[in-house]
Amino acid sequence: MRRVITGTLLGLLLAGILPAQIMAQQQNVAIVYKLLLDKRLAVTQESGGMTEGTMGDLLHHGDQLQTSSNTRAAIRFTDDGSVLRMNPSTELSIRAEGERNALRKTLRIEFGELWARIQKRENAEYRIETPTAVAAVKGTEFYVRVEGDGRTTIVTIEGVLDFFNDVGTVEIPAGYTGIAVQASEAPTVGTTKPEDIASFTDLASEEAGPAEVEDMVEIAIQFIDENGNQKTMIIRLPRDQAQQFLPPEQN
Repeated sequence: MRRVITGTLLGLLLAGILPAQIMAQQQNVAIVYKLLLDKRLAVTQESGGMTEGTMGDLLHHGDQLQTSSNTRAAIRFTDDGSVLRMNPSTELSIRAEGERNALRKTLRIEFGELWARIQKRENAEYRIETPTAVAAVKGTEFYVRVEGDGRTTIVTIEGVLDFFNDVGTVEIPAGYTGIAVQASEAPTVGTTKPEDIASFTDLASEEAGPAEVEDMVEIAIQFIDENGNQKTMIIRLPRDQAQQFLPPEQN
């Protein structure tokens, strides 16, 4: 079953992009695309308010996300369709600055693991920040792990990343792994070994385990892109969570 969301939600999406120069830092940056297992995602706004994230929620500039110890989550960026998947016990914040058609997105990962597939787009920029280094993303697929002491591991599957801190810079092409042990040491890079990606494997899979066998409903969310064109994003939700988006007579 597929439903089209209009009205209030569409209004929020429109508010997030008109005018783009003003609102790009505040609204409609990404959407919670998937929640698995315990489905507990804490979302802390830049203002300090905190909510429990649910599938279909819009994420804004400055939001901080943290998955519980038994929750996996995925978010999709509304401007280009890039996807991030977070493992349990992962904390990251999202910043999106600039005009809608040339957003500079910064993902600050304090700890945890994620997989990302970033769509290459002219004038767009993605950066991954961790306590020990920064990665500039150039349209790619990669894994990131940040340990409790800040040690950062990046495994590039496709594309290339520039990985750097104040001490040095390395390039991580596909098939290589970069490591930053601490901010006072330059990152290093070496050929990826099978064990480097063993713990990341499930992140890149659309298979979600037991949580995906629930009765699912497809929701079509309509929004206006940076060129003024109406577009539609499809997300799949368990039926009980989809009710919040449907008019009472359609429940």
